[in-house]
Amino acid sequence: MLCKIYSVGFCLIFLILFPTLVLGQGGRIRVVAEQASIRIKPVMESDIIDSPPKGSEYEVREKTGEWYEVQFLSRVGVLVYGYIHEDDVEEVEAIKEEPAQVQPKAEKVQEIRPPPIAKEEPVRSSKFEFVIGGGIHMGYGVGQSLEYRDGFQTDWIQADEHGTLSPEIEKPFGMGGALHFFFNKNLGIQLRFDLNSKSVISGSSAYDFSWEWVDGTTGNDNTSWEIGGDYLNMGLGGNFIFRWPVSGTVIPFLSGGINYFIGKLNVNTPVGYGMTWEDETSYYIDYFSIPADISVSSNALGFNAGGGFNIMLSKNFGLNIDARYFFHGETEETWHIEPGKYAATSFSGVSLNLSPAGAETFQDLLPPFELNPSYFKVSAGLIVSF
Repeated sequence: MLCKIYSVGFCLIFLILFPTLVLGQGGRIRVVAEQASIRIKPVMESDIIDSPPKGSEYEVREKTGEWYEVQFLSRVGVLVYGYIHEDDVEEVEAIKEEPAQVQPKAEKVQEIRPPPIAKEEPVRSSKFEFVIGGGIHMGYGVGQSLEYRDGFQTDWIQADEHGTLSPEIEKPFGMGGALHFFFNKNLGIQLRFDLNSKSVISGSSAYDFSWEWVDGTTGNDNTSWEIGGDYLNMGLGGNFIFRWPVSGTVIPFLSGGINYFIGKLNVNTPVGYGMTWEDETSYYIDYFSIPADISVSSNALGFNAGGGFNIMLSKNFGLNIDARYFFHGETEETWHIEPGKYAATSFSGVSLNLSPAGAETFQDLLPPFELNPSYFKVSAGLIVSF
């Protein structure tokens, strides 16, 4: 009985003092390299947990590729698992497929297993995104208080004409979308379209006609008409886009490039034209209401620049906030007056035959309609990546 107790105690002491002699599973190996290493993971870059001397033997748990998984008791009685390369060892007993029996231990030991090898996600070299949204349009610019003046003088009258055009343009609602293609994680190209609702043009055209006869008596007549029309603008842009290299749900970006504007301007209003005439007994004076209009396409090349941020609600879906300035450049459009026969305002039966040359002369008196299609827009929408 005493001999058995001594034998058990001797075995425990031997395992603690000589951890390289270990019970395992599936065969046995012997260290043949002068400098061998047991590592946490089966890769050469992994940390070393033990450096066994040449001749040490281990029970093999299993073999993975070029690595043997072994186990041994540390000097503090903890069961440790690790990996040793096949170039550093030789097989003493062939590796068996069935697991070896675990030897009974005097006390429970704590197991330390190497962490699982994390699989790295492949880095995507390209990525598409689609954005659609709408928002606040700060509006276009038009010239204010465009004035024209004319007058005439004869032996029996002196007359003065003065007209003022006061156009206004409302702010449209801005809509649009964009398609992004990223060459890498941060840099890509952007194809965008911006469609704005029609902007109504309104205002007034005021006309004042005053005169003085040769006998000193004076007269005056004035009136006003409404200005009507609309303006529609659409933009097609080709931009570079830079996405800020940050992690998280909020991702800022900058973009800018060339923008092609496609626009259509329609505006019309009557303007005044004074005239005198005489018959055998009297002299007469009156004015005529002449319609003037503009109908042109305002297509031009410009640029756009802006930025914003994406708020990603999931990996492929989020919100897009964008603030952008579109530069077009101011344009001046000439009024058109149609030659023809126009009736006087006060005297029935009196008419004005406006020839093409006369219409062109009258057109030269009218100031051009000034339009600035540049605008600033803030929009919000949805972004989908795929």
